[in-house]
Amino acid sequence: MIYREVERRLDMRMSFSIEFKHKLILMIQKEIGTIPATMHHMDHSSHIDLFIRAPEDARIAGIISSFDLVRRGEYYIVQTPDYEFPELQAISRKLLSLSSSVPGEFYMMGDRLYNSIRFHHSDLQQVSKIAGEIINSAEGARLEDLGPSLGGIRTLDNINARIPLTLISFKFSRGDGIPKELLLDHYGEANIEMMSSGKYKVNIYPAEPVKWQGYPDVISAEEGIYTYMGVGEFQRDLFTKAGERRMPMASVISKVTGGEIFLNQFLPAAFKDEHLEILLDTARRHPSANFRLTAIRKYDSSIWDWL
Repeated sequence: MIYREVERRLDMRMSFSIEFKHKLILMIQKEIGTIPATMHHMDHSSHIDLFIRAPEDARIAGIISSFDLVRRGEYYIVQTPDYEFPELQAISRKLLSLSSSVPGEFYMMGDRLYNSIRFHHSDLQQVSKIAGEIINSAEGARLEDLGPSLGGIRTLDNINARIPLTLISFKFSRGDGIPKELLLDHYGEANIEMMSSGKYKVNIYPAEPVKWQGYPDVISAEEGIYTYMGVGEFQRDLFTKAGERRMPMASVISKVTGGEIFLNQFLPAAFKDEHLEILLDTARRHPSANFRLTAIRKYDSSIWDWL
């Protein structure tokens, strides 16, 4: 079983945009074009980071340097607190709280932020209500797309076109917080943009039909889609530390095979070394996890032949 076989089990997609005016972006948007972004929700707060690649144009570089921005490798980061985008935060939280949703694309173009999710059609009734709120918005929100999903691979292809990605894969042993029911062979897609009390939602797609009852929660038994809130100590520590450092993450895909747990993280290539530092430090603090790196690779289509 490979990810290609399950990437379209979430069969729907929704995207919306909202006006977002930042003094720096308004000054340089014509020269910069599309700006990759990430959004992360904790229990009672949220933040947005916009990633502006260091420009070659001296005039644009001078404008950027006049702002107090964080520099990480080849990118300047515009860090925005939640009080500057209350409606975007509210809509995003509702969408990511759906039983089946996982994050999609997030970027800025012109003076608008574009945000999408992938989800299962069983959530369409709730999505329709949220779509109505967007259409009736007084704050400039706009429904952009609702229909069949592009799939997980196409979504990552689109993100990689805006900001080059790297895959970091590793495996580890089952630890505290991972129920034995979840050691059956399956793929999972994590919603780490929405953390609650150190936990995050994971959609799981079993390789074979299963007879789970009560746990994990069922989205569609017929199509093999389940979800649960939970995390082992190793993952909780890793994602908490990464969140504190505001590490951008395009996707986290897990795989369980033969009782072994693999985690595949897709992140901007410019942040590879910093994330590896967090990952290896986490592994040192959890020796019982039996951590082993299995791949560090630039994103390309050949990944999907084996992942």
